[in-house]
Amino acid sequence: MTQFVLDACVALAWFIDNPVAHYALDVKKALAEDARAMVRALWHLEMANGLAMAERRKLLTGAEITECIINVERFSSQIDNAQRLRADT
Repeated sequence: MTQFVLDACVALAWFIDNPVAHYALDVKKALAEDARAMVRALWHLEMANGLAMAERRKLLTGAEITECIINVERFSSQIDNAQRLRADT
């Protein structure tokens, strides 16, 4: 099983970028295929802030953000909060 650190900007790219970068798609595919991702303790806040900014900039609607959150929840079993990862890493 592959493990890696998932940065919020990569996860946000799944929903905001058009077209989505190949790297971001590869990461999403890896999660779908049983890879495990570790995230910083602030990752959920970074995701929320990124989605709020996307709505403010009219890149996503409120309904689309709800769908994004549902999609992130699908991967929640593959994402571990890594308390040992510091915010400066």
